[in-house]
Amino acid sequence: MMMNQSSDSKIDRLRRRLDSQNQSESRNNSSKQLSSKADDSIPTGWDHDDEDFDNESTKDTQRKKPMSFLNKLLIFASIFFIAAFSFAAYNIGIGGNGITPDNVLIEINGPSNVSVGDTVTFNIEIRNKNKVDLQHSEIVVVYPSGTREAENTGKSLRQTRETVGVIPANGNALYNVDASLFGERGDEKQIQVQLEYRIQDSNAIFLATEEFDIEISESPVSFTISGPSETTTNEPFGTTLTIESNAAKTLKNIILVADYPLSFTPNDINPSPDYRDYVWFLGDISPGEEREIELSGEFNNSSSGEQTFRYEVGTARENENTEIGTLFASQDLVMSLREAFIDVSLDLDNIQSRNEDEFDISGRINWKSNLDSVVRGAELSVTFSGEGVDLDSLETQDGLFRSSENTLIWNSRTNDEFSTINPGDSGTQRFWFNTNNSSSLANTTENPTVDFDIRMEAQSSESSSLPPFVTSSLQRTIKLPTVVDADIQTLHEDGPFNNSGPVPPQVGETTTYTLHISIQNTTNDIEEASFQAALPAYVEIRSNTSPADADINYNDISGRLSWDIGSIPAGAGFTQPVKEAFVQIELIPSSSHRGLELPLLADPSISGVDSFTGEMIQMRSIKIPTIHRADDSAGYESDKVEG
Repeated sequence: MMMNQSSDSKIDRLRRRLDSQNQSESRNNSSKQLSSKADDSIPTGWDHDDEDFDNESTKDTQRKKPMSFLNKLLIFASIFFIAAFSFAAYNIGIGGNGITPDNVLIEINGPSNVSVGDTVTFNIEIRNKNKVDLQHSEIVVVYPSGTREAENTGKSLRQTRETVGVIPANGNALYNVDASLFGERGDEKQIQVQLEYRIQDSNAIFLATEEFDIEISESPVSFTISGPSETTTNEPFGTTLTIESNAAKTLKNIILVADYPLSFTPNDINPSPDYRDYVWFLGDISPGEEREIELSGEFNNSSSGEQTFRYEVGTARENENTEIGTLFASQDLVMSLREAFIDVSLDLDNIQSRNEDEFDISGRINWKSNLDSVVRGAELSVTFSGEGVDLDSLETQDGLFRSSENTLIWNSRTNDEFSTINPGDSGTQRFWFNTNNSSSLANTTENPTVDFDIRMEAQSSESSSLPPFVTSSLQRTIKLPTVVDADIQTLHEDGPFNNSGPVPPQVGETTTYTLHISIQNTTNDIEEASFQAALPAYVEIRSNTSPADADINYNDISGRLSWDIGSIPAGAGFTQPVKEAFVQIELIPSSSHRGLELPLLADPSISGVDSFTGEMIQMRSIKIPTIHRADDSAGYESDKVEG
């Protein structure tokens, strides 16, 4: 019975499936018939109401829709970020290596303070607490400014680099460096140590750093200045600078730099500065060695108040030896500049005399009382000194000259106005003199001067708060210029060259001559000296010159002859040999020159710089050479063009 039920059940199920298929075909045929009759705008899919069919159709539509660019970019960025993070994690320990810069420890051992110039040793220990080796390791030590090499303190030390190699996992490395530190006392310096390293299977360079502070406990030099705490305008004063080395080693390439107030003028400095008037090259200073500089000067205007001088000493800056690279010490001198009780000034007029070898000088001393009270019994004096002054020529309007003291005086005996000077009173005293002849000075003196020492003094009343005598002083110096002279002679038989042609010269014929140029100079060296002249159209230059190294040139276009002399020493032609040169020329006179004594040069001149006064020299009053010969055998023969 059970088998019959099962069979029937199977037969029934088969029958129902066939019936279902027939019904589906019937519906499909009906749909086709309706579709052929219906309007074309009606969708054919309306007949499919099967749920499975609809779902499958929707999925096909979604698959056919293309993915947007933004979605693709987001997916790519996510994948890249995950990969980068995985790689970084692997390298810093997540991947299993256990490497991190925090596990690289740098320990620097050294003194916390040091005396300047001493050699300092820094012990550096590097500990690798990572689980992997540090490979290709290098130690870089960066030093502070002012550090010098321990073995050569004259050479700056900025940075060192040393190869360490491999530092094993949980291992360490030791490294020592020596250096000399310089700076001012109390300066804080900082040493920086860097370790650069790599790890296996990675090209990345890792860096660990550590810093160490150290203080300069002692200055390398002691620096003292002695000088007045106050002064007045036009009143000379002196200061002394003393520099002493406190360093254990020789200090190398030391310079001193001064910074003066604007109104200060230095007059006398010993030893002389090496650059302008404010830089001294002190060179190397041994331990305990002293250097001393004496300086005097004055304030040259009526400004008042505090005036500050600043002096600095240290090593010279590399490639710029007039500036300080490492400062060792600095010192200020603060002076109170008060208004002078009596203002004194000097005006000078220099007039060159007719022979251009001396000067006529007129002077005016102007004075004015700045006091609020009356002073009496005033005296004004000017003392003359220096090789340049001719005291025998001194004249004055109303003063008295004391020859024993070389001093010109005005007082109450010579001028009533000096008996009593009220607040605001002023006056002018005059004098005249000549300077000594420069040619006579050339045999005895170099760099001659005329020096003035002016002083005014008056007695104050007992009831005033002024000192018993109020004074004012002024010093002035005139640097006398040198005098240069040139002589140009025409030679035919004499001189270093063989000359030819008719003498006297003939029209249309060539005659050669030698020009002998000799230059004299009196009292001061001349630098950058040169001789210039033009050649007339009928004169040509030849290549022969003497001496052979004389820098003589000729411009064919301009027709100008030039001799670059260079320097002319003081006393040339007097106590020194003359500066001379020989130049050979040729003359071809034309018929228009018949009967003339033709000039061989035009517009000769000498220029240069007076090394003592710093002024330009320009000399044009040079006698022009002609065909008139200066040979010893020439005598008084006529040298006019013939033919």
